[in-house]
Amino acid sequence: MYVDASGQTIGELLAANFFIVPSYQRPFSWRSSSQVRDFWNDLVAARETRQPHYYFGSVLFAGERKSGLRRIVIDGQQRLATLVIYLAATRDVLKTDRTLDGEARDRKLRLIETKLAGFDGSSELTRVVLGPHDQSYFEHLVFASQAASSGLGPDPSVVSKGIKNAYVLLKRELTTACDQHGIERVLELLETLLNVFLVVKIESPTTMDAQVVFEAVNDRGLALTPAELV
Repeated sequence: MYVDASGQTIGELLAANFFIVPSYQRPFSWRSSSQVRDFWNDLVAARETRQPHYYFGSVLFAGERKSGLRRIVIDGQQRLATLVIYLAATRDVLKTDRTLDGEARDRKLRLIETKLAGFDGSSELTRVVLGPHDQSYFEHLVFASQAASSGLGPDPSVVSKGIKNAYVLLKRELTTACDQHGIERVLELLETLLNVFLVVKIESPTTMDAQVVFEAVNDRGLALTPAELV
């Protein structure tokens, strides 16, 4: 059984890859009152303590060597989705700020956009592609500027409440931080997320091999059922 593990910052993890969540996995399940709140508190603590690295858990993929830039997510979809939701909230707070120099703001926005989505061949994909229950609303958050300019919004029937609640919480906390400490605090938190938060990226060539190592690498989040690992 081949297993490869390496530490990567969030900025490195989201630099060029696409993370595909299989359709059999559960929908986004982190609650804004618990796991998402913990994520925010961890991020604030990492900024305040100025640690060189802050461990954010592990992510487990299968079949990476045969999938090009696409990674099949076995464990870690909740973390990955929350990262993208946070980046979308940061982008939206930055867009409404008028204190930061326009050119500097545009540079940060371009950086965020590269972590939110990219081109896989001729099509644009979100960096994390969720299952059928969540992807439509998830894409709405990621491609919010395009949706707004075209007058389109998410279909109310497919709104993911978990994703929406996570976004509302994180944007509210970012807005409060900006109001109290200025836009520089938002930029410091972004820097912390991309360059201080660290994950252990574990790669296994097959789903069967990934199942073997799953129990050893699952760190934080809701436990998967056996059916979700098949």
